[in-house]
Amino acid sequence: MLHEPDAWMWWTFWQVVLTSKGVSIGLVDFKGPPGPDGRIAVGFSFAPAFWDRGYATEAVGALVAWALRQSGVRSITADTNVTNVRSHRVLQKLGFAPAEHVAGGMVRHGDPGDLLVWRLVKAGV
Repeated sequence: MLHEPDAWMWWTFWQVVLTSKGVSIGLVDFKGPPGPDGRIAVGFSFAPAFWDRGYATEAVGALVAWALRQSGVRSITADTNVTNVRSHRVLQKLGFAPAEHVAGGMVRHGDPGDLLVWRLVKAGV
């Protein structure tokens, strides 16, 4: 952020709050501003007690919708562990498709594992 202070939104974690209970249930984020190719990456993590209720789909969907309205964005990627079926379902519901399998990538707190890279291309691109 020191090198790109005007790009703070692209480096921010957004807390997802369930207002009816007044509790934080997860985080969504971008992994930085659009690159020269117009690609950005998103990430998300939710508390297990709130899985399978549509909250991740709603929150990530809002983040993705906002990003797609930005002129510099042409595509969005997301990395998941190949075994993370819940995250796969969230991304599939939002229109992402598997794009690449990366053996031995870094997942969850730097632990090694195979990654599935998902991609969503902006309409009209």
